[in-house]
Amino acid sequence: FRVALKFLTKYQNVPETDFLVLLHSISSNNSEQSISELIEDYSEVASNNQTFGEYIAEHFSDSSADKVNAKLLFSKTMIDAELFYRLFSNRKTPASQVEYIDFVTNLLNYKLEKNEDNLKKLLASSKKSSVKKAFGFNKLPFESKRTIEEFEEANLESDLLDSDNTKIYFQFSSSKKYDLVREYKDMTKRSFNLTGIISFANGLVNLENREVIEIIISNIDLSGNGQYRDYESNLDSIFYKDLATTNILGLDPFEITKLREKIVALLGTESFDMAVRNQKEKKFRNIIKKEFPKSKIQELLPMFITREDEKIQEMVTDLAKVPDIFEYILAIAWFYLSDTEYSIIDSLKLPLDANFKPLGHASGGDGDIIINHPNLTIMLEATLMKKNVQKRGELEPVIRHATNLSITSENKVKTIFVADELDDNVINIFRATAYIELEGTNVNGKVNGVNIFALTISEIMKMLEFNIPSSKVFNA
Repeated sequence: FRVALKFLTKYQNVPETDFLVLLHSISSNNSEQSISELIEDYSEVASNNQTFGEYIAEHFSDSSADKVNAKLLFSKTMIDAELFYRLFSNRKTPASQVEYIDFVTNLLNYKLEKNEDNLKKLLASSKKSSVKKAFGFNKLPFESKRTIEEFEEANLESDLLDSDNTKIYFQFSSSKKYDLVREYKDMTKRSFNLTGIISFANGLVNLENREVIEIIISNIDLSGNGQYRDYESNLDSIFYKDLATTNILGLDPFEITKLREKIVALLGTESFDMAVRNQKEKKFRNIIKKEFPKSKIQELLPMFITREDEKIQEMVTDLAKVPDIFEYILAIAWFYLSDTEYSIIDSLKLPLDANFKPLGHASGGDGDIIINHPNLTIMLEATLMKKNVQKRGELEPVIRHATNLSITSENKVKTIFVADELDDNVINIFRATAYIELEGTNVNGKVNGVNIFALTISEIMKMLEFNIPSSKVFNA
């Protein structure tokens, strides 16, 4: 993770494949100097002076002679099968090498003579699963097109079609590495997403608040010292110690104060916390404007009624469950309905990733969405539970959240319960709580009644359709 942070302070818009393959290629006992050199040398790839395959072959190849042998292999008219199999190896499934040589032969024939027959053979051999893993990063190595002109245009950037045939080996080298880390990369990506500072948008990796992170990690080590085998096997190692993040990063209180001063100066504000909050709010609003316009929210809301779960996750994120996504979309819908300004990032209580997409649900002690206005606090409680289970699943937590918030908030609190369908008994009990003295749970105090109202998803959709602002609903 430290290497990832250091790497992303230096490079932007890094292809996801490059990023994950590089991280998983680094050995646990790499030295500080070797890791720094790996990060520095990637600049050749970033500036398009070297392909990522060449970079992988140069830094992680099993043999230093592979680059020379690749040039030798492709310098001859006929493929030397013995040399080919030595370079394009597959220890697990040697039979796949036959499919490798068939694909490369078809590729070289097509590059030598671009006709429809050669294209047809090339595309046929490229569809084999072994070839996808070895040359296409587990996908088809080419965009499949009918005519030569369409094929050439669609695959203009392909290293496999480059005039330098050694790039075929380099692509094999990096694709093979990618296949080895494939089972780990998804968990790495999800873990990094949880931090909220590494973005994987559109297949490109970036560091959120890059300048801020650069200040914080400017002096951290990338590699530990001592024997790696002792790190987890020795019970006295720091791996088993309960340390604060600041200790792990080697920051003392004086350094932390200095870092905060640098960050405040960088962001041009007086308050560190306010600077970070304002930056997050600005970015989140840009995400809403770009990815979740009002029309998309109106398209998504009916899907929660018909439970088109796969489509919802496809349109929003596959990192969160649909009920959590519903909270997220409802918060954005209410943002469009509100005619009073407020911080949307502060209103959401569910965790977000670096792309400001939901990762899970709000913590159990809070409401789903809490909106603070100068004299009014609004709490939205969202559920996809059907009405026959709402009394058992939603009645107690909604009343508890409304009570606790009414006790702790300086403002008047109004709670809105939103569901696809509403249980009349639940709604009647919610109304009755306006006349009951209630005690706080995990907070001290009592409150003389709480205001809980209910709306259906369909009613939220009508408010959006007819531009009915939230203030008009509250006045009613």
